[in-house]
Amino acid sequence: MRRRTISFLRPLLIAVALKTSFSWAHGMDKPGPHGGYIQMPGNFHTELLPREDGFTLFVLDASLRNASTAGATVTATVKRNSTSSEVSCNPQGSQFDCRLATGFKLVEDDKVFITVNRPDGRGISIYKYPFKRP
Repeated sequence: MRRRTISFLRPLLIAVALKTSFSWAHGMDKPGPHGGYIQMPGNFHTELLPREDGFTLFVLDASLRNASTAGATVTATVKRNSTSSEVSCNPQGSQFDCRLATGFKLVEDDKVFITVNRPDGRGISIYKYPFKRP
């Protein structure tokens, strides 16, 4: 019986180890090149850098360098319980400036959904507030 339990748990433990190392391999366990929070929603990374009035979003390549924003669009929504608030995101050079609605502040358990559409693909990042690293 003990041997069967161990053989059953082995694939589960390997999967957990790979999942953890995969996320660390993509920089999610440490600050991004601009000091923000990293996710990998597709064949690129997003880095969210919080500000008082919203956040700056960087689209990064696989090497965590700034990727071109040419032809890219970003939409963002904050979900709070059953309500949502749209976030205005505009390209500013190599980044996107995303501003919360006037008077709107992020609170604990808010989820920020960010959709990046690029000529080479689309990705959705979900950041939970307060922002943390794994």
